[in-house]
Amino acid sequence: RLVRSESGVERRPLSLLSSCSLSTYPNVGGRQTQSKMIQAERSELETHLQRSTVAIRERELATFTENFAVLSTQSVFLTGLGFGGITMTPIWDPEDRVVTQCFFYTACTMAIGFNVLTMCITSWSMIF
Repeated sequence: RLVRSESGVERRPLSLLSSCSLSTYPNVGGRQTQSKMIQAERSELETHLQRSTVAIRERELATFTENFAVLSTQSVFLTGLGFGGITMTPIWDPEDRVVTQCFFYTACTMAIGFNVLTMCITSWSMIF
């Protein structure tokens, strides 16, 4: 709704103004009105800043979730390879390869353990 000013020009009332400057409304003046306008603009800027901050945090969270999903998938794949390494039946030379066999099975077991640990941590991080 428009209000007719003293000069006969129809203008919007002050309560409908959002972020207009006082120079476009010459009949509106006074320090109290300017103070309210400045407070309204400041409040609007603070709200915009908070929205921007929330949007940035949402994008960061989405990026971390995607990265953890990739890490978890690779961990599961490597765990499967470790189980395949343990369950395969290689042909070992029975006399000279005892240390090599022990190292191989220890390394496969540790790889499986670390991959399961990585999978658990990344899955927990994505859920919570």
